[in-house]
Amino acid sequence: MRIIITGGTGFVGSQIAIRLIGAGHNAIVLGRGRTDGRNAKMLKDAGAEFLTMDVTSDGIAKAFADSGAEAVVHGAARIAIKPDAADIIEGNRINVLGTFNVVRAALDSGIRSITYLSTAAVYGITKEGPIPETNPTIPTNPYGATKLAGELVAASARGAGVKVFVPRIFNAYGHGTEGSGRVDIVTRIVTDVREGRQPRISGDGSQTRDFISVDDVADAIAFGMAKGLDGAYNIGSGKATSMGELAETIIRMSGSPVRPSFLGGDPGVMHSLADIGRIRSAGWSPKVELAKGLKAFLGQ
Repeated sequence: MRIIITGGTGFVGSQIAIRLIGAGHNAIVLGRGRTDGRNAKMLKDAGAEFLTMDVTSDGIAKAFADSGAEAVVHGAARIAIKPDAADIIEGNRINVLGTFNVVRAALDSGIRSITYLSTAAVYGITKEGPIPETNPTIPTNPYGATKLAGELVAASARGAGVKVFVPRIFNAYGHGTEGSGRVDIVTRIVTDVREGRQPRISGDGSQTRDFISVDDVADAIAFGMAKGLDGAYNIGSGKATSMGELAETIIRMSGSPVRPSFLGGDPGVMHSLADIGRIRSAGWSPKVELAKGLKAFLGQ
């Protein structure tokens, strides 16, 4: 199957593309990013095709039609959206208008399968405990809000008989962040420790997150596409880890003498833990334990 992956040179998108190529599909990576970076080189070596184009471009419909693609994975997004008007407008342009353009191009070219990469940020602040897909979606930041809007845009394609698989990804980490512009908490702590700096963590470190290896994320998405899943599915490890514990584990594994610096104040979301019962019921479970995944990320 020929599959377009928007944002395919990014952290998650590149690993999905590699997994799909390994399953015998033809990956067509669409994006405006560099094609000479580490992830792009890896994809070229694996045989991926490239379309250098912004998802908001008027030419995207023709690109889709000419590609012969039968499915699309839409991962292109602006993640870091500052709380100011200009950045919020740009975030909406890419995350909402860009999603509309992708959905329109998919419908115009007869694509029958859309996978829209979403995020746990659509849930906002939740109670402690596993979060099911039925939990209210009340995002507390512009990124979560624009991704939720994108979910609704993608869902509209179901009216034309298109399957829309929406993986809501929790805190992904792992290889592929190099050169991707990604500044997630695991990458930031690893970088600080490697360079001899104290990892700076908001709050007192007791806030928890659900960390999932990017290998598991790619595996879950390839599984969902192969099974023809439709609807929202949480993609996480199903295990909570505190920020303090995460920092201490990375420091210990690195053999570094640095100590984490807890900044105090309001860390925002205190707890985020995926209820992965729905994806487990479909037949998929995570395989990479956090300790194993961190060792691989650290090159151990």
